[in-house]
Amino acid sequence: MRQGTLALSERISRAAWDGDGKSCLPYLAADFSFVGPFNNGTGFGPDEFIHYLDRIRGALKMLDTKTRTVRLVWRGERCEVVLLLEDVISKSGKHVASSRSTLVWHMGERDQEPQLVHMHASMPTLQKTGNDLQEFSAIPQATTAQPAWGYRGARPVALRDASGVRHVLNYDETLYLKASHQYTIVHLPGTSFRVRNPLTTVLEGLPPFFVRVHRSYAVNARLVAGMKGPEVQLVDGSTVRVPAKRTKEMREALQAAAAESALHEESLS
Repeated sequence: MRQGTLALSERISRAAWDGDGKSCLPYLAADFSFVGPFNNGTGFGPDEFIHYLDRIRGALKMLDTKTRTVRLVWRGERCEVVLLLEDVISKSGKHVASSRSTLVWHMGERDQEPQLVHMHASMPTLQKTGNDLQEFSAIPQATTAQPAWGYRGARPVALRDASGVRHVLNYDETLYLKASHQYTIVHLPGTSFRVRNPLTTVLEGLPPFFVRVHRSYAVNARLVAGMKGPEVQLVDGSTVRVPAKRTKEMREALQAAAAESALHEESLS
């Protein structure tokens, strides 16, 4: 009898915090991708995941976690998405942050274990700030009104473009982000601006509905109109192409991220 995705999600998270990537291998899909909370943590494939855990081993040794919530937020024909909220605790027992992880599982046949295809973990209070990427320290209380940045409950993010102008991202207008060497190009309806930060660094400060569909692209799942083959179609008519072999996986990940975002907003109403 195969294991449930809730228990598996906790197991994967526990192993990751212990730096034990090898014990995760039986549950990672060959095309597994991830976004982690430390040191530009993003990658594709189980091997990169293990190397990432090795790189951050020093930070992991200083921290521990305790599960606060684990629940199924979306279920499709062959896909389940789990939301895992954890308290991050120092070895002395002091609460230092809250961790939020979204895990996308591919469900095979009845006798097959689920395979993890994507994991996005973030800890906003521990993320770096600097001249080019900044989270505001003031977090507004949840109300029924939409904030200026378009997503209740999320921290607004300010990005300084290459000419020094600071932009506060409106999540209801930010369509997608494109990597361009050490820069990131932020695409809005009819315009764009360039940020002097790599895509990985920018994504660390954004909500999980910004889904990395390609090494060079991340898409706002809330603004996806649909997919036609390997092309993601945005509400303004622009398109982003995903690798053909990952079309189904990315479709499920985008649907799941949009569904989780809707549930999140509903819970704040």
